[in-house]
Amino acid sequence: MHGDLYTDDGNSFNFRHGKYLHLHLTCSLAADGALTVTIPVREGEFASWWTQFRVEAVGFVAHTSKASVGESTTVPLERTSLGYAVTVDDNGQPQSVVLR
Repeated sequence: MHGDLYTDDGNSFNFRHGKYLHLHLTCSLAADGALTVTIPVREGEFASWWTQFRVEAVGFVAHTSKASVGESTTVPLERTSLGYAVTVDDNGQPQSVVLR
């Protein structure tokens, strides 16, 4: 599964000169039930206005209370009415979020 996020200033043609932000997000489900969302390298030079990403996994059944971000960080999972969610800081770098 995958999806794209695109933004620019919405007022000018500066996107023609690299002033845009494009992310091609991917999501995969492993055989053990782990859900991995990959936030890739940014394309373009537009600075995002947000400081966090919220990943909502509709229909997902968690087996732990935390998600891992990268190699060494864990963040709490939040149970929602539709599944589970996690909020991670947007550090401007590629990162993977794994829900188990």
